[in-house]
Parts: sequence; structure tokens; C-alpha cells
Amino acid sequence: MSLALSILGATTVLAGFALLFANAARVRRTRQRASLSRRWTSIACLLIGAATLQATAAQRDAENRQATAIDRQQLRQDLAKAEQQLSRNERELAALKAEVQEADAR
Repeated sequence: MSLALSILGATTVLAGFALLFANAARVRRTRQRASLSRRWTSIACLLIGAATLQATAAQRDAENRQATAIDRQQLRQDLAKAEQQLSRNERELAALKAEVQEADAR
């Protein structure tokens, strides 16, 4: 969805520029002033395209933040599991050391 909106926004901006250049060429060719409606149409295309691109960028940023939050949550869970395993390993090591000391004492 985001890609489609990005393409739509970019296409709209390109259409706005194309209209601007076409209007400028028409003015040069006919030596008349460009009509106000043609100017506003090209400006509207540029603004709508820019707004669409801005909206898709904001949406993409929100999706990235959400994905990052999920990744961080998963990393925290993995860290908690690793800390639990480390604690178990430390207890087992302490028990084995005690066993070795007991065996050496005999």
C-alpha cells in the first residue's frame, strides 16, 4: 500500500511539473498569458503529490517505529531468557565446585 501511494505521489508531482512546463511552452509559443486555471491545476498537482509523498513517508516511519518496538521487545525477551540460563549455569557451576571441594576434602 505504501509503495503504491509513493508511486502515486511521485507521478502526481511529475504531472504537476509537466503541466508547468507545458504551460510555459504554450505561453512562449502563443505569446499570451497562461490562464489562471492552468496555473492552479499544475500547482494543485504539485501540492497533492507532495502531500501524498509526505503522508507515505509518515506512514513508513510509523511502520518502522512499530517494527523497531517489536524487535526491541523480542530482544528484551531473549535477554531475559539468556539471563535466566546464565543464572542456572552459575548455580550448577557453584554446585559442581562444591562437589569437587567435597571430594578433595576426603
